Amino acid sequence: MFEILRSFSPVVEEYSIDEAFVDLTGLRRIYNTSYLGIARLIQDEIERKIGISVSIGVAPTKVLAKIASKMNKPHGLFAIKANQIQNYIKDIKVEDIWGIGKNTAAFLNKLGIYTALDFARAKEEYLKRFLSKPYIEIYHELKGESVLKVDPNKKSTYKSISKAKSFHKPTNSKQILFAELTKNLENACMKARMYKLAARKLVVFLKTSDFQTSSVKLKLQNYTNTLMLLMDALKKAFEMIYDENLEYRQTGVVLTELGTKSQYRLFEGRAKIEKIIHLSSI
Repeated sequence: MFEILRSFSPVVEEYSIDEAFVDLTGLRRIYNTSYLGIARLIQDEIERKIGISVSIGVAPTKVLAKIASKMNKPHGLFAIKANQIQNYIKDIKVEDIWGIGKNTAAFLNKLGIYTALDFARAKEEYLKRFLSKPYIEIYHELKGESVLKVDPNKKSTYKSISKAKSFHKPTNSKQILFAELTKNLENACMKARMYKLAARKLVVFLKTSDFQTSSVKLKLQNYTNTLMLLMDALKKAFEMIYDENLEYRQTGVVLTELGTKSQYRLFEGRAKIEKIIHLSSI
């Protein structure tokens, strides 16, 4: 996928295993179409050559592009125009902005900032009293000012692999929620094996119908990327955060502290890990 992206633009940042930023600046004349048109060409080329569906967001900045990429999933294609930014970010909650965690979001809420538009309209000097440089950069990006540049250096490793599932109708069914978490974990493990990576930590989270997130992080005994070896940890984490009195709209897992194939074989017997990987791929 990354090589296809580089066939359209030389400036491609591998953000994660299956996400990238592409700088299309100045390419409209070459392709004789709009930036959205170039994105459509990219989307079609990826589907034609490797048979997968991707969602693409087009915007003046990386933060806005991340917002746009989530607008019409799956197989979404959406553009945020510079002169219409406020129309697209007025309903985006601060906790859903790329780069803002739940603790920072909660703090911003105390300042009366609940949406991306609230954040973008705040006074910079006021924000600087409370927030560090990375959040001020996000603030400028939300205003359409590009400060986070696309980094074309190829990645040799990844920090984490995440998978989540959102529901159209919130549920408190323990069985449904755990089944979805199991699917999340299975998909994350498949991706880790594809890239010969394994995790030393597992994060499990549930998001309620009112967008509150409960999560737990567990350190694993060994590096691993197989569902069977992670199920006990998943069950333990789920029992720690599940509340039968709440309804949930999203489940998710994150594999983090990723290591290479050679690293996790230091911890687990070669014959054992190969047997489990074989069983997982059947």
